[in-house]
Amino acid sequence: VYTDALTDGDTWDYSVTTGSGSGGTNVSLSCEIEKASGQISAPLALYGSAAQTGLRYHVPGAGSFASGTSEANAVGTALETATLTNLQVYVRTNTSAAGMDVRVRKGAADGNLVIAAATMGTATGWFEDVTNSVSLSAGDTWCFKNSAPSASITLGYVGVTYAGATAGRTSMYSPTFALSAGTTVYNPLGRSGWGATEGNCQWAMPFSGTLSLFSARVPTNGTSTSTTLIVRKNTADGSGTLVYTAAETGLKQDVTNSDSFSAGETIGVKAVAGATGSFGLA
Repeated sequence: VYTDALTDGDTWDYSVTTGSGSGGTNVSLSCEIEKASGQISAPLALYGSAAQTGLRYHVPGAGSFASGTSEANAVGTALETATLTNLQVYVRTNTSAAGMDVRVRKGAADGNLVIAAATMGTATGWFEDVTNSVSLSAGDTWCFKNSAPSASITLGYVGVTYAGATAGRTSMYSPTFALSAGTTVYNPLGRSGWGATEGNCQWAMPFSGTLSLFSARVPTNGTSTSTTLIVRKNTADGSGTLVYTAAETGLKQDVTNSDSFSAGETIGVKAVAGATGSFGLA
């Protein structure tokens, strides 16, 4: 087992070198992060290369940027009391004359965590708000937002540090997705990408743990029969389950069931859409 020690301010990422030949490679990477002392603070982040030319809202912790102009379709819901700190933003390219605001939104209002347009200006690179914080209560909605720049700005990373009320616990969010009627799709919980092939939409637990409070928020539902969302463990149905009846919307939470995982076991989510119409997850 190999380990890498990190200190405050260190940057880190994954690097993958593919073999020769034709065809693609599907890779799921994960690791265990252990804090030196005290409560672990897990990052909830977006990454990739996302050119911003207008006002956009971003799903928190969705992995790659899951963005849109509808805040209602971008928010995550806090499952417990938590504090967000250390908003970090990486700007890849910047052709604007005066930057743009990148901030945390809470309950459809601006939160205190922000990289202001005046701070970003015409620069690129890393920016961090080390002063402010946003406090969340169970049930609060939140997301990331950028204002409309005067010209394109490409973001490479937006993230915050999440410290929940319970030591060693964090939240995972999946991005907005519209299910077509009668389809079955999978998602690697806490990461972007929904697809029909489960092997491409799961990841291996780097440590043992328990998944609880399985939740979903559905803003739109045009189906005529029930839609089922269920936790997947080692390509089999787990215990965490949510059922939306025809046309039912809103936030649901499974407060009864939980699923325990050992290191190396795979985790994901399955969605089985009802007949006719579409089903929107946010």
